[in-house]
Amino acid sequence: MIYFYRLIQKFRALTFDLDDTLYDNKPIISRTEKKLINFLNHSNKKLLNFKHKNYKFYRKQLLIKYPKIYYNINFWRKQSILLSITSFGINYKLAVIITKKAMKLVNLWRNQIYIESDIHRILELLSKKWPLIAITNGDANIYKCKISQYFSCIFRSGIDGPPKPYKKMYDLAAKKLKLPPKEILHVGDCLETDVFGAINYGMQSCWLNTHNTKLLSSINARTIPHFEISKLKYLKKFI
Repeated sequence: MIYFYRLIQKFRALTFDLDDTLYDNKPIISRTEKKLINFLNHSNKKLLNFKHKNYKFYRKQLLIKYPKIYYNINFWRKQSILLSITSFGINYKLAVIITKKAMKLVNLWRNQIYIESDIHRILELLSKKWPLIAITNGDANIYKCKISQYFSCIFRSGIDGPPKPYKKMYDLAAKKLKLPPKEILHVGDCLETDVFGAINYGMQSCWLNTHNTKLLSSINARTIPHFEISKLKYLKKFI
């Protein structure tokens, strides 16, 4: 399924969101956090009754106190672990050691991402036609996910700038590609961060709508994409 909403100009490169665009990120994060809690439960007897809700509580408290902490997902996660386990009576020095080990485990499982063969084929086809750049608000590692061969580079929020829909990472991508924004197509699943962010910067936008969301009734629709697809395979129509 493909719907067109705006006049599409010829594009000479593509930028891609990662989480929930190339793979379903929710089960990955859920599994990772279960591994985290299990590790913490066995890391110290004081943490035997540590629950997921304890981690989530301090994660939320950090966001309230430092609203921009979400710019860097990895740092936010690290500080959430540190703060939550110290609340269980772990002294700060030991908490730092446990947190470091926990983050190593988290980064291992967070990047255990299965990319479907169809997605590999599509990315391979697209990368032969146009240069591709990844732009993500998450902390997925395209090298560990084994999709780095399709992308010339990746820009991550926190490391490379504030998250989408802010313009910084879109601008970095355009400069890397040495193209005007209007000649770049951004592909992503989120109406706010991907569609609004790309169009606000001046790029063309493709909305990946895998959940059959109604565009005009969605509370996240701040602007209309150039076109909408239900599966990434429809991008092959532009090759």
